[in-house]
Amino acid sequence: MNADHQSAPKIPGFTIQKRGAYTYHYWVPSPKQRAAGLRHKRLDAEETKARAEAEAINATLAAEDQARENARTKPLPAERPQSAQERALLALNPKSVAYWVKRAKEAYARGDQGDRTREEYDYRFAMILDWGAHFPMDEITPDDVREFRDHLTETRGHTAGNRAVQGLRAIYAKARAVPGTAFGDPTEEIKLLKSTPRVFPWPKDAVPAFVAACDALGLHSMGTALVMNEWLGQRPADMLELPRDLYENGLFTFVQNKTGAVVSPNLVNVPHVMRRIGEELARQEKRGVVPHPEMPLLLRESTGQPWTVSGFSHEFERVRFALSGEPVPAFTMPSRAEMAKLTPSEASLVYYRRRQATVPVADRARLAAAGVKLVASFALDARPNWLAKEIKQRKRQGWNVKTTELVWRALRHTAVLRMVEAGVDLGVIRSVTGHTNIEIILKHYLAASQRAAQSAIDKRQEHEGENVIPLPKKAKA
Repeated sequence: MNADHQSAPKIPGFTIQKRGAYTYHYWVPSPKQRAAGLRHKRLDAEETKARAEAEAINATLAAEDQARENARTKPLPAERPQSAQERALLALNPKSVAYWVKRAKEAYARGDQGDRTREEYDYRFAMILDWGAHFPMDEITPDDVREFRDHLTETRGHTAGNRAVQGLRAIYAKARAVPGTAFGDPTEEIKLLKSTPRVFPWPKDAVPAFVAACDALGLHSMGTALVMNEWLGQRPADMLELPRDLYENGLFTFVQNKTGAVVSPNLVNVPHVMRRIGEELARQEKRGVVPHPEMPLLLRESTGQPWTVSGFSHEFERVRFALSGEPVPAFTMPSRAEMAKLTPSEASLVYYRRRQATVPVADRARLAAAGVKLVASFALDARPNWLAKEIKQRKRQGWNVKTTELVWRALRHTAVLRMVEAGVDLGVIRSVTGHTNIEIILKHYLAASQRAAQSAIDKRQEHEGENVIPLPKKAKA
């Protein structure tokens, strides 16, 4: 080592390595910096320039550390920061909502939750950040939370309002679990909004109508999913994620995501379902799809990729509204200046409403061209127990279910109901649907079906025959 090098001041992280006749210069991070994600960097071959580069790296890191410290101690801004840099600094202040959202997201990332759970909480956290990333955690009141919930309920529906409250509860729970924090929880006295359940069993003529609409809109795989699940009664994710190698000539093998139950229903003796699956595979082959064992049986036409549950639900909602014939909502697109003032969540809501106002017009033109008639409602042939609360209103409506009230997941209920009507034992039904508890079937899935009720009366009459206790005769006056 030469004298000049010995007298040069020491620079943190600067390292010289000799390999044979060659000399290399590096900047090497400290253990703390490595834990933060920094990696070593090769510097200039000339030592003077290499030292200058190392000093510049250290100066940049020192400035960033100082900015972080300032962010932790400075007062929170009165308005939500607009730039990405300001928002990033805000997330370093332990007084802010943004800081605890970041901590909660990190905890969920380290946990064993599924991808859908993480996506759901990311959606909730995004709404909260749009609302009050800069709010001090200890100054949010129950009235603030209630106002936030009510605003979301008015603009997006009660589900969004409830999810925002649940997201705030998760954030405060995370904060209160950390020693040294003394935040109260303003969500404790906020009740989630209740809604009447709207899960109707599908009337028998509803599935063919929906399938015709799906085919007219080019969503053949969605129509196939409806035809299959009316018989299989699987949860949406299990139906859409079924690998191709777990289906063979009508035999399905489902390993259910929720319970791990394995069921193997066989539809080989249901001709119209088998025919529909064969047509679906033929369409995939015509599009040039190269099958492999792990590929899902159903693929989205527009992308050639597997359906996601959210994507399927989104497109199903489109088909449902187009078929219903309900009035298309009016919409006026905001100006660019107005759009620039919106938060990302508010802007996405604008685009969603624009789609609601433009897509149905084109869809209904395609339905008309294909000869598909619009259907506002279908006659109910089974009545869920919760309908007893509005029995008078439903009687006045003729016991119909609106097309927009039918949901994709209710085909699981429908499959159970049809098997009960056919006299299938509950234990056998469980072997098809994968329910781990028969009580769940009894409590949630058995709707009041006229056909099932008539079957029960007929069976009793057949069993008792003429041995029925006669009614007492009235005494003569």
